[in-house]
Amino acid sequence: MAKITSKFDVRDHGTWSEIQNTIKFSGYVVLTFVMWSVYGFLVRRAYKKACDEGREYFVDNMPSGQRPL
Repeated sequence: MAKITSKFDVRDHGTWSEIQNTIKFSGYVVLTFVMWSVYGFLVRRAYKKACDEGREYFVDNMPSGQRPL
């Protein structure tokens, strides 16, 4: 049976390895949160613009929401 591995598994023993792993994981979580916040802002702005212009917003073509050519 295959073993599931993660890039955040602690492979070395010791406190310093666990601290490094925690810092890497925390950085990943913060970066993910920031990227989703930026992307969400772009989607919300494009959706509001589409509503103000009275046109449809196409979810399949995010974040712009423009009709595909």
